[in-house]
Amino acid sequence: MPPLVQKLFGGSIDVVGDVHGDIEALMNLLNHLGYARSGFHPDGRRVIFLGDLVDRGPDSIAVVRFVKTMIDAGTAQCVLGNHELNILLNKKKIDNGWFFGEEFRDQETDKVVKQELADESIRHEICHFGLELPLVLQREDVRVVHACWQPEMVAMASEARDVIAFYQQHRYSIDLGLAIRSDLNVWQRQQRHQNLNPVKVLTSGLEVPAKHPYEANGERLYLERYPWWMDYQDDEFCFFGHYRLPWGQSRGSTRAVCIDFGVAQRWVPKQPGDRSPDKWRLAAIQYPELQFVFDNGDVEKIAM
Repeated sequence: MPPLVQKLFGGSIDVVGDVHGDIEALMNLLNHLGYARSGFHPDGRRVIFLGDLVDRGPDSIAVVRFVKTMIDAGTAQCVLGNHELNILLNKKKIDNGWFFGEEFRDQETDKVVKQELADESIRHEICHFGLELPLVLQREDVRVVHACWQPEMVAMASEARDVIAFYQQHRYSIDLGLAIRSDLNVWQRQQRHQNLNPVKVLTSGLEVPAKHPYEANGERLYLERYPWWMDYQDDEFCFFGHYRLPWGQSRGSTRAVCIDFGVAQRWVPKQPGDRSPDKWRLAAIQYPELQFVFDNGDVEKIAM
């Protein structure tokens, strides 16, 4: 297996946010970026995918296959997202039933969301693809991670190759530490499993106690995501997804930039509301130009 921290392509790149099974939005975006349907760019630009290729949208299988074709051709790289990790760990979630051959119902309308369903052969194909993905891509001026840049976690990941073995190793170590901590409640134990496991941190971020408990996906939660980008002070640009921040702005460091504009909300909104393509979009950031390009063709320069 390749290492979990790998070298990022040199030259001009287009970093694409969380696709979540929306193959049409992806093809539209690549077209606006100047790529042929084969994935090649006439100017030699290449694509970096931020993970979360799958779930929620209509055709996760097509997205994975297309991205793999680009990777095999040397025109793309991709990091592992938390949605791919759930699949590799064989964890059933509310929005990954397609992988297990099960239909998915929209929480808002209770209607079946039309999705391509995986069979045993496709499950094997997608798992093999996921196991080949790194957690981090980096070069001198740019860093890429799905959810959270934490130097100590990146350093640990740089010594590993098997993401599942690496995940389980740290899960076991955390469990050993918790075995002698009878004073900790359930959410405190959950927080340690989240914040002390490098695979969890890099793919789904750090968590802190929520000011008030809240409901999400039918669960009562006591932890919330920590906005690590507010503290990011390094000179290197860090591009990440996962958080669905307005306009991709970190609202902290201008060098840590989120590129997740919630395209998945077109398909499976977590609460009633507008699912318009004009509100929830797939985006890429062009580097070194530092401008966003959206799947409807809009272009927005980042304010530095």
